[in-house]
Amino acid sequence: MRHKFLLFLIMILFSIYNAAASSIGVSPPSESIVYTGQSRIEGKFIVIAGEQKNIHVFTSRGLLKDNIHFDGNETELRFNAAGQREVLYSIELPDSIKPGEYEHILVAKQYLTPEEKVEMGGFARAFPAIGYILTIRVPNEGKFLEAEMEIIPKEISIGDVVYPTIKLLNFGTEDLTGLSTEIAIRDSKEIVSRRKTNTVKLLKPGQKSELRAFWESEGHSPGVYSAEAEINYGGEYTAQAKKSFRLGDIFIEIINVTTQLNESIGKIFIDVQSNWNDEIQDVYAEVVIKQNGSEIESIRTSSVNLGPWGRGRLTAFWEKGSLPGGEYDLEIYVYYYDKEARKHVQVRLSELEKPSPAEESPLLVIAVILLAFILIVNVLILMRSISSKKRQEKEKKK
Repeated sequence: MRHKFLLFLIMILFSIYNAAASSIGVSPPSESIVYTGQSRIEGKFIVIAGEQKNIHVFTSRGLLKDNIHFDGNETELRFNAAGQREVLYSIELPDSIKPGEYEHILVAKQYLTPEEKVEMGGFARAFPAIGYILTIRVPNEGKFLEAEMEIIPKEISIGDVVYPTIKLLNFGTEDLTGLSTEIAIRDSKEIVSRRKTNTVKLLKPGQKSELRAFWESEGHSPGVYSAEAEINYGGEYTAQAKKSFRLGDIFIEIINVTTQLNESIGKIFIDVQSNWNDEIQDVYAEVVIKQNGSEIESIRTSSVNLGPWGRGRLTAFWEKGSLPGGEYDLEIYVYYYDKEARKHVQVRLSELEKPSPAEESPLLVIAVILLAFILIVNVLILMRSISSKKRQEKEKKK
């Protein structure tokens, strides 16, 4: 039994090793090429094989599938490689092709030779394939500009200089000249700044360029902002670009406080939100309970971690005991790092209902019941005794 278990364990480890060893990859994973009238497009990608492997490269789909060749004039490619192997490809383009995007998948797949299948026996198996996505983009006739907004850096803190950048692509068949614009920075309510960009003097078909501006975030509140722009080109055409970004600060906001005070142990719920780009750890709250300015009790909650721009809830448990009804002040302090957030709320406790005698002293009730029972028994005995005497007197008279 022990030998069978060891054999089973070895088989599992061997399978895991083979699965890891059989993985392959491609770099880069994709490529997008703009057609500018050329009759032939050439490119390359790298197959990452790791250890020694047999690799099969072919085109699985695409409108121009039959026009794609590898390493010269081969419609498919087979080779044995270890480590990395560069694969060259070329596409013969037809004389006329409609505007649009033409996506093709070039596949790299490991395979076993017949000899290897025989040697591996029961371990022979299918291998996964990985695809290199090749997109041929055919421009529109005339003038056509593509614009995409990018925000640099990706994580922004108050005080950082923000660089809104518009990535341009001439996706038409005519030259574009004198490209520039103004980028508006907007918060949740209004535009807070307008920034002029540089000028791109000439952008030929298929060419890329950038319009850049900068904005100083010092003095602005944390929150969500957006950079927006409209680029005029060709006299009557416009391209629009917009992207939102967050301006962060190590700041936690108490967004809501709710209570449940109808039980003997009340609950105070404190909802908080982070305005920071990274996680804030060990966030906790202290609730100071006061009445008429005098402190009655101080309660501390357990700690939570808040993710980037995340929300959380802190819960304080208030043992009210026999506190009288009335207005109470809750001073809430949320602590994180060397900072704190504060909030004041007022709550009202209902007047305590006076308990009935039965609730105050159940033994007294039992005693009263016993006394009443004894009294009733004595009355019955007395009445029976009187009745008996009367009967005896009547009998004597007879």
